Amino acid sequence: MSQPENTAKKGIPLSLQIVIAVILAIVVGILLGAGNPPPEFIPLIKNLKVPTDLFFKALTAVAAPLIFLLLLKTLIKEKISGKQGLNLLWLILQNTVVSILIGLLVVTILNPGNSVVLDQVGEPIVAQPERDFWEIILHLIQHLTPKALLKPLVENNFISLVLIALGFGFVLRGIKIEQECLGDIDFQPLENIINVLSKAIERILKWVIALLPIAVFGIVTNTVAEKGFGQFISFGALIIAALLALFLQVCYYLLRITFQSCVNPLEFLRKGSEAFTLAFFTASSALTMPTAWKILVKKMGLRENSASLGVYLGGNISKDAVSAFQILFTLFVAQILGQSFTLPEYFILFLLSIFSSVCTVGIPGSAIVMMMFVFNIVFTNPESAIIYIGLLLSVYWFLDMCATVINVMSYMTVSILLDGKQKG
Repeated sequence: MSQPENTAKKGIPLSLQIVIAVILAIVVGILLGAGNPPPEFIPLIKNLKVPTDLFFKALTAVAAPLIFLLLLKTLIKEKISGKQGLNLLWLILQNTVVSILIGLLVVTILNPGNSVVLDQVGEPIVAQPERDFWEIILHLIQHLTPKALLKPLVENNFISLVLIALGFGFVLRGIKIEQECLGDIDFQPLENIINVLSKAIERILKWVIALLPIAVFGIVTNTVAEKGFGQFISFGALIIAALLALFLQVCYYLLRITFQSCVNPLEFLRKGSEAFTLAFFTASSALTMPTAWKILVKKMGLRENSASLGVYLGGNISKDAVSAFQILFTLFVAQILGQSFTLPEYFILFLLSIFSSVCTVGIPGSAIVMMMFVFNIVFTNPESAIIYIGLLLSVYWFLDMCATVINVMSYMTVSILLDGKQKG
């Protein structure tokens, strides 16, 4: 195993490959028109997205079994005491609530929606009646309930998949504990199979990630050539608000690490840079998990148990940037449409932001699905609100990449806080 790793280190680092790909993509995108491409270049520009589309399809295909197997492996292998489990949930809840409050604070102070003037698309839509609290709860239950046991795995329904993995994991964990008490080893072959399968999926993931620079070159060139930089200007206030919210979240993590762990916050940023870079360019916190785990254990000296719980369990049930973006984008669109919320409606939006953080999976663009779900609930004119999601997509790809770094930083922080102030 050591020889291939040493060989890999002699090549160009992935982060440098990606930086080179971005620079080349911007240059080529400008040469192809930078928002005003000649007609003869349009077919080429459209085809540049093909490698990127194939790359993200491969990531999506790998993500479902990866999440399922890593959750099973963590729940079966790692020792989780009741106190440890409660501590994990408490840390996640704290981080999620703080992220929501940061998003609410930033969007309220900056009011980015008031600086946007966009033509409404389509005919005016008659407002729908408001939904009560229990109707929303029923909607959530129906959204979470799978119709068949293996259907979420086949359809990449990650919300149901995580719930099934948690159910299977706790059941198998109980069976393993019972057999260990009886001195029985019948459970060992199943545990070995799960370990081997998870390692196989991780190896496939490495092959897919190796193609990342090509995918980045394709999407950046396509975006610059087709749309130029105008979209960033029109949504400038939103981009500033989102980046400010993420920056404040980083400051919060670093403060917690400083006062509640033995890890130096600057060392955390330096040693974790590989995971953060990978998270940014893949826009996938789930696919960054194996890299983040290795950094926490091998570079920062955390206990494997703490790293596994924070990364593989905590990372699958909490994405702080999603909760911050959910409330920020919702209020941003509400400001554009001129809709205000009552205090009970703010409470519902708060709960939905937590729900989005839990149910959004760590793959590119998955938060958009939850955003549409929330918009259908909180807006009296959901169709009008969802129109703006389509417009947001022109800049969301960049914000999604930034948000993924925060999500990875979040579960790495949880791992560090779980490990405590004394190294194992």
